[in-house]
Amino acid sequence: MENDNKHKVYITTLGCPKNEVDSEILLKGLREKGWEPVQRLEDASIAIINTCAFIEPARAESIEEIYSLVSDKEQGYLSAIVVTGCLAERYGALLAEEIPEIDVIIGNRDIEEIPGLILEGLRSKATFYAAPKEFSHSWYNSPTDHSEKGWGYIKISDGCDNRCSYCSIPIIKGGLRSAPMDTLVNQARHLIDRGARELILIGQDTTAYGHDRNENRLPELLRQISNIDGDFWIRLLYAHPVNLNDENIEAITQTPKVAPYLEVPIQHISDPILSRMGRKVDSKTIRDRIGKLRQARPDIALRTSMIVGFPGETEDDFEELAQYIDEGHFIHGGVFNYSQE
Repeated sequence: MENDNKHKVYITTLGCPKNEVDSEILLKGLREKGWEPVQRLEDASIAIINTCAFIEPARAESIEEIYSLVSDKEQGYLSAIVVTGCLAERYGALLAEEIPEIDVIIGNRDIEEIPGLILEGLRSKATFYAAPKEFSHSWYNSPTDHSEKGWGYIKISDGCDNRCSYCSIPIIKGGLRSAPMDTLVNQARHLIDRGARELILIGQDTTAYGHDRNENRLPELLRQISNIDGDFWIRLLYAHPVNLNDENIEAITQTPKVAPYLEVPIQHISDPILSRMGRKVDSKTIRDRIGKLRQARPDIALRTSMIVGFPGETEDDFEELAQYIDEGHFIHGGVFNYSQE
């Protein structure tokens, strides 16, 4: 691959909105190196897949997409395949062994380095696998910009320190790393200036923002973004109930421009199951904090997710969860079968 400036690159993003942010950063880096991102796979010479590996169905989808690209490459439609993201981070060496048709395999520990590693890999003769290293504590200044649609994602943190017993995120993403507040406020201004009317704040646990510095910084972040001039609102996702303390509840429900919406993944309501899950919060605390949210902002729309079939779950545990959901605290609930991770 001699003339990198003529490369046309297509990227497929699987998984959560946090991966969408990472893909935007990757595309920005490729543009800076003179590569041309394209909207259609058939227009590309190089295909990049940003994978998910959170649970077994996500891994299966990632593998299926990879083999689809392998087929395109074998038919001469693609010159190279690059696999990055969570699957590459956790199973990179195995992917290199099992699917040698992949040209470059790179994890997700330092997104800003990936474009250069891709270039290095494409210049090599054999499958290039960038082994995991320490997570970068630097941050990037690239919000996911969908301002033409009226919204944009801002990733306020990455990684997680909650260490729930069923969750592979800390293995894949590492510990909590909060973005600098001034960077996030600048990202918000950038999106608003480009016409965004909804700023969606995301992270593995947004209510833990700043905890890696032993500070609870979410209230101040919400206030600073809310103080930006403009007609917009702020939507907050991924609020672990363990960090829905009084200060965060007040900030979420009382800060101007914060939408009356919150995603609170309770996962369960039975104390024995919450304990086995390592959720660090009990049934009474969840009930109290959901009640406080509704008391402080009666019009708030709450969304949740739940895991059923967790090891040790009894019929009584399941019925307790079902009865709590039937009480009508949430406008939407995602129910997932337990997946052994």
